[in-house]
Amino acid sequence: MTLTVAAADGALVFRSERYFVEWFGRRLHLPGWLTPGALTVTHADAGAAEPTDAFRFTLEIRHPLFGRLISQEAVFRDAEPAERGKGLPSGPRRMAPASRRRSGSSGDREEPT
Repeated sequence: MTLTVAAADGALVFRSERYFVEWFGRRLHLPGWLTPGALTVTHADAGAAEPTDAFRFTLEIRHPLFGRLISQEAVFRDAEPAERGKGLPSGPRRMAPASRRRSGSSGDREEPT
């Protein structure tokens, strides 16, 4: 799908322009009757009732014959950074070079050198 983007009332608004399928490296544009409908995504400030780093995400797909197929609205905010030593591991993961690794039924493992 290709999208257009515009600013409206202080929000970013993305709208579907054309739907396509990619086949053998070529984009084949679909006729309107073969698409799910017009998609609109809005990314806006969440408002005074939410934290300052929050934004409101809305998504709607409206089909010309069947009307509104999907409507979703959510408020997102930045995640709190994990404390060092808690949550997800930090730093690079060390793995053996690809030439020393092989795949087996019990998962990837290093071959002896």
